[in-house]
Amino acid sequence: TGATTRQALVNMLPLKPEDRADLVNTFLGVSRATIKGTLIIGIVQGALVGAAFPILGLHGGFFWGAVAGVLSVIPGIGPALVYIPAGIVLIATGNTGAGVGFMLYGAILVSNVDNVLRPMLVGKDTQMPDVLVLVSTLGGLAFFGAAGLVLGPAVAGLFLCVWRIYRRTFQDVLDPDAEGADA
Repeated sequence: TGATTRQALVNMLPLKPEDRADLVNTFLGVSRATIKGTLIIGIVQGALVGAAFPILGLHGGFFWGAVAGVLSVIPGIGPALVYIPAGIVLIATGNTGAGVGFMLYGAILVSNVDNVLRPMLVGKDTQMPDVLVLVSTLGGLAFFGAAGLVLGPAVAGLFLCVWRIYRRTFQDVLDPDAEGADA
């Protein structure tokens, strides 16, 4: 089974049992936090898009908000696939101000929700610095595509965990001045 295989692989790591557990818990914790963060961001972005529909006189706000929320997992363009066409429809029907305003609202507020919330949500749950969450997410997207949303922060979290294990293991031979450099 999968759990047996995973345990066999973890047992092959040349580490103390508590260090093995630290690695597994870090990977699982970062992965859970990233997935939870992605879901919350999707809900927030979808709600922001959907709430604007009735204000602008458009129908189907709940449906299009849900679509924007699901599409929010597509990095960079997710919710834009809903608010840009809606803005174009508004402009095409003579509501130029509302259409341009909706697209600006989407570009400035909705699209930046990801940049603001992801570091806070993922970083808080993983005790990773906000900048590291942002950089590892962007790097993960560049290297792994959409899967990088989870893999990027997971790799960064594992790096920090290995760093912790290294410090614990070699603390008696490390330079005492270098010990404070991790903070």
